[in-house]
Amino acid sequence: MVVLIYNGIITTKKEGILVPQNNKIKRFPAVISGLLFLSAAVLKVLIPYESALQSVFVYSNIVFFGIIFSWGIYVQRSILSAKIRRLMLSVVFFMLMYILVGSAKHGVFLDGDFAGRFLWYLYYVPQIFATFLAFIIAFRVGKKEEYRLPKVFNYLFAVGVIIVIGYLTNDIHQLAFSFNIDFVAWDQQYSWGPLFYISTVWIYFFLIAGVIMLSVKCRAVNKKKAWLPIFWLALGSLYIFSDYILGLWSIAPFNLPETHCFIVIAMLESSIRIGIMPSNSAYGQIVSKSSAAFQIADSDNNVIYRSDNAVSLSDGQMEEAKEGNVMIDKNTLLLSDRIKGGYVFWTEDMTAVNEMNEKLSQIGESLSEEGDLIRAENELREQRAKIAEQTRLYDSISLLVKPQLEKISRLIASDGDFRKNMAHICILNCYVKRRSNLALLKDRRPAFSSEELYLSLKESSEYIKLYGGVSDAYANESAVMPSDILLLCFDLWQSVLEDILPELYAVTAEISFPKDAFSFRITADTEKELPSLSRFYSEAERLGGKLSLICEDETVFIALCFGKGGGNI
Repeated sequence: MVVLIYNGIITTKKEGILVPQNNKIKRFPAVISGLLFLSAAVLKVLIPYESALQSVFVYSNIVFFGIIFSWGIYVQRSILSAKIRRLMLSVVFFMLMYILVGSAKHGVFLDGDFAGRFLWYLYYVPQIFATFLAFIIAFRVGKKEEYRLPKVFNYLFAVGVIIVIGYLTNDIHQLAFSFNIDFVAWDQQYSWGPLFYISTVWIYFFLIAGVIMLSVKCRAVNKKKAWLPIFWLALGSLYIFSDYILGLWSIAPFNLPETHCFIVIAMLESSIRIGIMPSNSAYGQIVSKSSAAFQIADSDNNVIYRSDNAVSLSDGQMEEAKEGNVMIDKNTLLLSDRIKGGYVFWTEDMTAVNEMNEKLSQIGESLSEEGDLIRAENELREQRAKIAEQTRLYDSISLLVKPQLEKISRLIASDGDFRKNMAHICILNCYVKRRSNLALLKDRRPAFSSEELYLSLKESSEYIKLYGGVSDAYANESAVMPSDILLLCFDLWQSVLEDILPELYAVTAEISFPKDAFSFRITADTEKELPSLSRFYSEAERLGGKLSLICEDETVFIALCFGKGGGNI
């Protein structure tokens, strides 16, 4: 039995039949985590604490630690943005620290005066930093990978460090908690100091601000689910208020550490599920958004997936297409190819060819009239010259995109990851289409608007997102530019993209017009080293420009500049 993945849904091929499985299996880990989380709370309430010190307490902490640790592994494997991924893993680290400190305080140092107080103070280290980091994550979501945080965040971090130091040295100044002389009954008789109120404002300010910011950004993606981050914050805050302020729980099912961790995880996970944090967990729209009119069927001609513009086919048409090309109607040609588990069917529009043949036929009929013979011969000669020129142009374009067409053929016949192959095909198909269009524009005039380049980059970026990367294209304005320069920019983009695609995390393109100049910049987040770009260096110099490349950590910066003000990277 062979396992395939289509559109984010696991399917199996058994005896030549592709069968979509139930997509609910994707929710299984979340359901199990929720049940374990609730089981710890239920046991804590039902069993007296004295008898459960070495059983329920240990079990609950193992559950909470395991859930947070597992979520950290999920974040490491799923989040595409390197900077957001590092921030979220830092949050995971502080939440694990939160659980471990609580375990040590309540399970190991029950009677230790200094150790117990110090662990109590340590509580606030993960609270201060985890909520601040969660706010930074909310702030960074939706921004380009190369975006740098404002300097004010450095000052805020310094304030957080000062607050933490204040807590850890509380025994000296007692600005956070004030105790009796010699710390008599310190865990029962104490009062809150100004540092405690400052830290409380800090924690809830950044937590609430982060939630509001995420909700606003979620609304731009999915209005129906934009309330989820606020819901989890409200639910957690309601529990904290009812327990620690009102004292409604005789035995609290959750302590403060796991409550805070729950709020942060639920808030961030909601953002991932809604889609404002790009992740590699969904490829549901690869096929439907494809510009190619195709569909995938199993060996019994059951259609599994199809693009939105695909033609409906009968069993008879599919069977004929397996043997050879089939004309569905006057202007539509049906083709097919065998793939693992079934067949792919696609159509080609023959309207232009038929129209040309019809025009030639009409010209031939006019030759039968003796009075119009000379005129018809001249028209035919012109048509033939035009066809010859078009043939020359089409041949040159075909030669230009031949490597991409060959890659598409290999990917269609490949037994590799289907969803990756289809996304890769979409990227290559976009380049073939857009590069051919730019070549036709160049043939008609020596210069055209940079808007054509921007639209080509924008479409390519959309398919890169479907592949699993973060991508976008930007242009602050447009202007008429020499066609050779615009074609060089698009060829450079595609060359870089194809070189790093398997290890690509994020890539952006930016078109700008600094004073008296034109600038085209590529920023790529990848672990792979770029091969030589010597062809592009020489071509840039020939056209009067300059190509620059800088590699920094796992980020590549490429700049192609023309004019006095183009500058470097």
